[in-house]
Amino acid sequence: MKRWIIWAAAAALLLSSLFSCGEDLTPSPYGEEDFAQEGAVLRVEHEQYDKSVESFNYTIENTGEEVLAFGAEYAVEVERNGVWYALPLAEDAGWNDVSYTAAPGEVWENAFSFLPYRYTVSDGNYRLIKEIGGRRYCAGFTIGGGGDGDARYGYRDLERLSLNLSAGEIDCDVRIDAAGKAAQGGEERVREFLRHVSAGTGDMLRMVSTAADGQPVIYDVIYENGHFLFRRDNRRSGGTIEDRRYSFLVTDGEVVYLSDRAALSEERFNGRQISAGRCVLLHRDWFSDWEAVTGEVEMMTAQRLEDSMTLARFWSEDGSYWVDLSREGLDYTVSTKGYGMSRTITGCDEGAEIVAVRWESPAQLRLFCAPEEADEDQRMGWYAVFDVEQEKVVVQGSALLPAGAAEDSGQ
Repeated sequence: MKRWIIWAAAAALLLSSLFSCGEDLTPSPYGEEDFAQEGAVLRVEHEQYDKSVESFNYTIENTGEEVLAFGAEYAVEVERNGVWYALPLAEDAGWNDVSYTAAPGEVWENAFSFLPYRYTVSDGNYRLIKEIGGRRYCAGFTIGGGGDGDARYGYRDLERLSLNLSAGEIDCDVRIDAAGKAAQGGEERVREFLRHVSAGTGDMLRMVSTAADGQPVIYDVIYENGHFLFRRDNRRSGGTIEDRRYSFLVTDGEVVYLSDRAALSEERFNGRQISAGRCVLLHRDWFSDWEAVTGEVEMMTAQRLEDSMTLARFWSEDGSYWVDLSREGLDYTVSTKGYGMSRTITGCDEGAEIVAVRWESPAQLRLFCAPEEADEDQRMGWYAVFDVEQEKVVVQGSALLPAGAAEDSGQ
C-alpha cells in the first residue's frame, strides 16, 4: 500500500507539470502484464514517423488457431518521463459500430490517427492499444526524435537529405534512369501504395529519376486525409522543392495521373469543362504488369464516380480546406476536417457554371464562372471570392477567365 501511495504522489506531481504545459493527460490504467503476447501480433507499419504524418497504418496478424473478432475502437498513449499517459478523447469522438474478423494466419490491415483525441501531437514515444479477440494488445512507435531520425512513412524529409547524394544513393520505391526506363523492382510497392489509397489509409511513394545533367530529381507522393501531396525536389539541378496538392488518381491507359478532376473524360460530366491541374505519376513503360496497376486506378475511379457527385476538388496550399464542384453548375462545397459549407454563387447570368477555382490564401478562394455555352475565345466571365473564416462571399464581379487545364509532365 505504501508503494502505491508513493507512486500516486509522484504521478500527481507529473500530472501537475503536464497540465501546466497544456496537456490534459491521465496515467494509463494498464501495466505491461495487461497486454497479451500470444494469439495475435499488433504492429504499427513503421517504428518512427515525422510529426507531419496524419495517418498511421497498422496490421493485426492472427497467429493463433481461432478466428479473432475486433471492432474499430482503439486507444493511443504517450510516454512522459518513463510513465505512460492516456490521450483524452475529443467530446464529439466516437467509433463506428462495426465488427471485423481475422482467420488463423490472416493479416488484417487498417489505419489510425490522432484525430479522435484532444491532443496536439509532439515528439515522443507512443503506443497503439487495441482489443483483439477479447484480449488487449499494444504496439509502440516514435514521432520525431530529432536530427536525421525524423521520418515520414520510413523516409527522411526532402529537406533533410544531403544535396551531394547521387541517384543510386537515395532510398526510394521507384528508380528511373536518364533514358526514362525504370529499374527492376518497385512494382509491388506501387501496387501496395494503390491498395492503401483505395482503402483510405495513409502511405507514401518516393521516386527518383536522373535528369539530363545526371543529377537526381526526387518525387514524393504522400497520401493522407483523402488527398495527395506531390513534392518535387529539383535542388541538385539548380531548382527548388515544389509542393502541389491533388485530389484523385486517374488513368488513360498509358499514364497514371494525379488530378484535380475526378475523371479525365468530360463525357462523364455531360461535357462540363473545368480548368484543373494534373501531373504524370506513373508510366506504362516502367512496369511489366501495367494492367494490374491501371486496373487498381480504374476500379477506384469507377467507384468514386458511382458514389459521389464531385467533378473536381481543389485543396488549399496547406491542406486545411478543400472545395468540391458538383454537377450543379454554380454549386460548391467548402470543407475542412470537421465540417462542410455548401453554397451557390448568385448574380451570374442564367446557365453560367463554375469553370475554375484558385486558392488565394489559406482561407480565401476565388471561383470563376462562365456562360454554359461559352466558346474557347470567350475570356470574360464572373468571379466570387469566398472567405472560409467569415463563411461568405466577400467580393464578386466580372473577371478575365483563367487559361485551360494545366498539365505537369512529372518525371
